[in-house]
Amino acid sequence: LSLGCDRTVRRPSSDWQGNMAAVPFWLSLTIMVAGWYGLSFGTDLLNKTIQREAKIPISLTAMQFLVGGIFSALYMRLASSSKSFKHVPVNQMSRVLPVALCWTVGFLTTNYSFGQAAVSFTHAVKATEPLFLVVLCLLFFRGSFSLGVYLSLLPIVVGIVLVAMTELNFSALGLLTACISNVCFAARSLFAKDLVKDKLVDNFSLFYYISWMSFGITAPLALLMEADQLQLLFATWTPALQTQILFNGILHYSYNQLSFVILGEVTPLSHSVLNATRRFVIIVGAVLYFGTTLTGANIIGIGFLLVGVFAYTITQYKSTQAASTGKSKGA
Repeated sequence: LSLGCDRTVRRPSSDWQGNMAAVPFWLSLTIMVAGWYGLSFGTDLLNKTIQREAKIPISLTAMQFLVGGIFSALYMRLASSSKSFKHVPVNQMSRVLPVALCWTVGFLTTNYSFGQAAVSFTHAVKATEPLFLVVLCLLFFRGSFSLGVYLSLLPIVVGIVLVAMTELNFSALGLLTACISNVCFAARSLFAKDLVKDKLVDNFSLFYYISWMSFGITAPLALLMEADQLQLLFATWTPALQTQILFNGILHYSYNQLSFVILGEVTPLSHSVLNATRRFVIIVGAVLYFGTTLTGANIIGIGFLLVGVFAYTITQYKSTQAASTGKSKGA
């Protein structure tokens, strides 16, 4: 599988990236992907660590959105010399709101799942997102898929059933919230695709807008629903916990931003494959770090998920390319 690697870095999005033009592309891509995986794992590790000490998933999510809004604004200002910010007219904000709502509920339920279940289990469930995407397309967006796509979903279904049925520390709430997260992120990708296709936003400006919108939703929600926990937390506030919460927000922004940067440097197929690989790297890392016990059926189930996700990614990409070729010939 080609990752679309050139000999040098392509399409620098800012002056500081232009300084890396002489670096071989394979090397810069390797560094970026390793950073993406490491930052993502670090975010989940801190998330689980914080929630073991303080059950504040809404407040934690609000902090992630706040840091994302601040840092994305700084990033786009630094990159403004070569990438203009796309301002969304006020009368078009209603089109951005569904993306922000999906983004908000998606991360809220993900963080709830981390607080209820093992990190490896949550990511195993979240690896089934293609299944939810296909169902949403069929039910609400009149989508159609090739036979190969439907067949690729079978090992995903078998895999998650094996993982759920044999999970030693099974949490029904953890499973439910991870599934809701999948629905939200699948819907977000469908709504966001239309916005980008209509050139209303690009991925960077969309991230900025939905970060601030999501913070506006979760901040009052945290004060309303976690007031007692926050009051108790502030009474026993420690510098270590302060640092962990802040650092979690920074890592959360950084891995999402780096994902967009990588998306601008490789093909969509390559990015999808790298993203699927990221999830399984986190599963392995979480098992090793937290000492999670896996049964043989767990491992087989994760293997089925891995096969299914990669098969879906490649098959769906080929179907999309074939459809695009057919349209261009028809034109």
